[in-house]
Amino acid sequence: MTLRRFSATQLALCDAWFAQVESMDEWIDRGPIGEGESQSIRVEHVNAGLIGVAKPGAAVAHDTNCRAAHEKIAFDLAHGLELPIPPVILWGKDIGAPYARGRSISAWAFPQAKKWDEAQRLAALTPELIASAGQSYPLCGYFIPGFRIQTANPITPK
Repeated sequence: MTLRRFSATQLALCDAWFAQVESMDEWIDRGPIGEGESQSIRVEHVNAGLIGVAKPGAAVAHDTNCRAAHEKIAFDLAHGLELPIPPVILWGKDIGAPYARGRSISAWAFPQAKKWDEAQRLAALTPELIASAGQSYPLCGYFIPGFRIQTANPITPK
């Protein structure tokens, strides 16, 4: 039983990026996403129009966090376990200077994605969706230390 609710296109991308380590393709910087400590940027594949999130965004002096490697390892492990982690590939552009530890690109898995608080405010979280999330998201804690679903009004899967 898979816990991944990705489209057929995303599942194919999961398989392709699992088999690959680094993207040699050209990606266009579409600007900062605006949140998170990694200062992620939105990127677009130059030919395919695929949207992704590059981490880290802006290079930070003396950043010793191997964020890109962590992202790729977490995806590869999750893929083998069929957990709902979007596909990730390493991106070698600008490695060494200014990105001493490299970068990764995570595919934008769900075009309609909303933050938990916003989805709750829009009444988009049905009991079925909450129960479905309850089956898979607690498992993410095995890959992301301290991972918790946080909202202004806590979601309690039944």
